[in-house]
Amino acid sequence: MGFFGKMMSAIGFQSAEEKPKKKDKNSAKKASYDLRKQEKQEKIDNIDGIRVFYPEEIAEVKEIFEYFKKGEPVVINFEYADEIESAKIKAYFYGVADASNVKFLSIDREKMYILLPEGVDVEN
Repeated sequence: MGFFGKMMSAIGFQSAEEKPKKKDKNSAKKASYDLRKQEKQEKIDNIDGIRVFYPEEIAEVKEIFEYFKKGEPVVINFEYADEIESAKIKAYFYGVADASNVKFLSIDREKMYILLPEGVDVEN
């Protein structure tokens, strides 16, 4: 502490060494949640007894198709998939529909589709 510092201390001001240290910004506690993230809505397991799948990538197609092979209709919700992956999945199921006698229909503006086995129709 220099001469000026001693004079300031004598007058009643604290010196730089005596001042309480400020908290480091990086050491601040962080919240366990991020307010910037939008919370996803709760996923519905079935609609009127029809199983709903929420694929996010093409690798999940196998699980959906295995369930569909049992003769059950399937609702596919693309709400959580990005555009590229949803386009791949849609192309796959359009191919399934073209190769066999099943229907792949849009039921909600490109976000929800239904895959219907042979002989099953949907009421309008």
